Amino acid sequence: AAIEAVASNGGQIAPPVMGATAFVIAEFLQISYAEVVLAAMLPAAAYYLMLYLQVDRYAAAHDLVGVNRSDLPPLGPVLVKAWPLIFPLGVLIYFLFGLGYSPGKSALYSAAASYALYLVTAPRSAPRFGVLLDVARNAGMTLIPVLLVCAVAGIIIGTINITGLGFALTLALGKIAQLGGVLPLLLVTALIAIVLGVGMPTTGVYVIVSVLLAPALVKAGIEEMAAHFFIFYFGLLSMLTPPVAIASYAAASLAESDMWRTGVTGVRLAIVAYLIPFVFAFNTSLLLEGNFMEIIVSCAGIFAAGFLLAEVLAWRGAFGGGFLRVAVGALAVFIGAGIAILEPASPWAIAVAVLGITTVIAVRRFTAGAIQQTAN
Repeated sequence: AAIEAVASNGGQIAPPVMGATAFVIAEFLQISYAEVVLAAMLPAAAYYLMLYLQVDRYAAAHDLVGVNRSDLPPLGPVLVKAWPLIFPLGVLIYFLFGLGYSPGKSALYSAAASYALYLVTAPRSAPRFGVLLDVARNAGMTLIPVLLVCAVAGIIIGTINITGLGFALTLALGKIAQLGGVLPLLLVTALIAIVLGVGMPTTGVYVIVSVLLAPALVKAGIEEMAAHFFIFYFGLLSMLTPPVAIASYAAASLAESDMWRTGVTGVRLAIVAYLIPFVFAFNTSLLLEGNFMEIIVSCAGIFAAGFLLAEVLAWRGAFGGGFLRVAVGALAVFIGAGIAILEPASPWAIAVAVLGITTVIAVRRFTAGAIQQTAN
């Protein structure tokens, strides 16, 4: 249940078609949606890679076996049969990124292409024009909750501006940054975003928190894109953070599992989402801002740190379950912190990335033998 909650919740940060909040970010920053997608690529890849590694290591440690390859359908014929579903997605991506059209217009062309495709391939079973009216009505009903959230967010933002609360909060956060530095400011911002996001859709959380907190982050020296992504991530994580982890509790209800255990497991599986915003707040190379060398070094270090954390968190018996497990976890945090605070592509940053890659190679050899002994 926790795996499903974490994986589905991450769909809002995964390119190329992200959640509605990504479009709002593009509007707030007055940039194209393609720029938002490019910035989201590496953090989203780290999110899903670490989730996959934890699940894979847990399965290997507990001798869980998947479906036999012989029972799986061949990939080629499946893709051939699914091309009517893939084609509209390709049209959407082409208009979004290839031609630079707006999201609304791209979606409209994608829907038209899908309907035209079914008229050609299955003219008798394709929906007729009358059905399109039902589609339009259903689309309008789907938009009603979004409009209500935006309306409420507008009321809250207007109240904040009239009362001066936004200015006072920005001033208070700026004082925190002056007294304790940027890290305490980020910690307070993350906590506020999670608390305000309890029970609210991610888009509503982002709209409110970005107006309240983003100016303080930018004033403290954090890049504008990184500040908005930081708020976006922690608004998203309110869905996974107990005691009100809506995504985890919904999955627990469907799987008939314990809600609290599912919520805690979800936090463990999504731990990279709690840590990586702090990294790209200091090091925007992870948002593809910088030269090739800076991006490569940052990626190597972060993915190495994520791999080590996945090994440590996947099961309690990792590295014997004692001091060595704690040491590897501390090393992973050290590597991630080094990538965050060191100048990208500096000799020290390269040394940290090399240390991470070397440790990953050594850990893979160690865990392969340990899991084999546990199985025996």
